[in-house]
Amino acid sequence: MFNLLKKKEPINIFYGVDDNYTDYLIVAMTSVILSADRSDILHFYIMHCIFNLELDGDKLVKTNVGEKFLNDLEQLKKMAKDRKIEIKIELIPINPELVNGLKGVCHVTQTAYFKCLIPLFKPELDKCLYLDVDTIVLNSLSDFYKIDLKNTYCAVTEDMATGELLKSQLEYTKTKKYFNSGVMLINLKKWNEESIATKLLENAYNSTFADQPVLNFIFKENVTWFEKKYNCCINSPTHLLNINDITIIHFAGIKPWINNHPQNEYFELYDKIVKKSPIKNLNMRDWILKKFRVFYGN
Repeated sequence: MFNLLKKKEPINIFYGVDDNYTDYLIVAMTSVILSADRSDILHFYIMHCIFNLELDGDKLVKTNVGEKFLNDLEQLKKMAKDRKIEIKIELIPINPELVNGLKGVCHVTQTAYFKCLIPLFKPELDKCLYLDVDTIVLNSLSDFYKIDLKNTYCAVTEDMATGELLKSQLEYTKTKKYFNSGVMLINLKKWNEESIATKLLENAYNSTFADQPVLNFIFKENVTWFEKKYNCCINSPTHLLNINDITIIHFAGIKPWINNHPQNEYFELYDKIVKKSPIKNLNMRDWILKKFRVFYGN
């Protein structure tokens, strides 16, 4: 009797992006491919709203960002093929009406709410990993993806915000602990069963906060807490972890594409991945994208 090997479960990875962040997404995806084991199966799902527009001073100008983005994705497919990594890349266009009117806070735009829409677009999936584009992956995601979610909404790590901001967020969420939503292993089956996408959007429209407090408010700590090595935020004490033990670095706070960012091993690692990516030379900025919105003219 033959012993048939069970095919490895795909790692479903979701990102949200608009015109302003396509290059940074390419770098993030490059890091996933470079760190993957050959047995990993990577399914990328990119929720996007790309208008081929860019803010030049106070004026919107036409660009070819969409065409360039597609070319860069083709280069990632070639990279994966050369490394014998099995991947799939699927683009999910987002109708602006789904999140138009939701509030942005500083550099946090409406793309942050795309994660709330995942079960609407992929109801057939039971589980997925959501990553912000300001993350890089240093080791295979396979062990992380195996975390047992049980009957919780997602697996997350505690946010290390402090001061008045954290106080006001905890007053809103009515929780003792507060998680970071930039890296989430999501129980999509539970989200679908409880119509979580609808609940999240309804609460977001009535909130003065961005997406993270709304998620905390809905889930009320019914989450699985994972090790900080899976979401090592450089603006918190978690960055004191041994870098060889870290799976995901999250550039929460200062971004690696901002001029005059700190010079340390985390930013040096990011620069190395940039050079190995289709981008090669990252377009650096002097400011965080405070003026930018997913839907120009809001």
